[in-house]
Amino acid sequence: MVDVIVTSMDLTPYVETMRSHLLTAAAMGDEQARHTARLLADALEPGARLALTNALTAFAAEVTAAWGAGSVEIRMRSGEPEVVVTAEAVTAATADEAFVNIDADGEAGAARVSLRMPEAVKSAAETRANESALSLNAWLTRTIAGALSRVPQPPAPPGPPPPPGRRLSGYHRS
Repeated sequence: MVDVIVTSMDLTPYVETMRSHLLTAAAMGDEQARHTARLLADALEPGARLALTNALTAFAAEVTAAWGAGSVEIRMRSGEPEVVVTAEAVTAATADEAFVNIDADGEAGAARVSLRMPEAVKSAAETRANESALSLNAWLTRTIAGALSRVPQPPAPPGPPPPPGRRLSGYHRS
């Protein structure tokens, strides 16, 4: 298993967006409503950070369950959540698992494929096969099996929401 820190997330833009929405809604009220909204906005930050962290943790658990090739975790560092992806390491043994059904003759479950490729690609593949002390067929089979067993990349974390009142929608034709 290999830990890769994808990103340390700053929750401030999300909390500021919620604060701004609250103050915008209160702007239509009288001075007492605006003052109360400012007090609520200040008190909102710790609860909002906790709620956002809980939502990120639930999201990470759903990604981990759907992904199946590692895990996604939310860890706290200096009061901010950090997204950590733990991926299964791809090894030669992992790639060789594709060969478990091959018998002593090396033919059980084997399928014949006719493959056309540019001569330069064939030459490069033959060179790699020779360097690995394998036949071209064995090298191609291992390379394809290894590519098929690689760990898929997890989805990127979402970006911060747009500030209120500055949202654009539609399209532009150039």
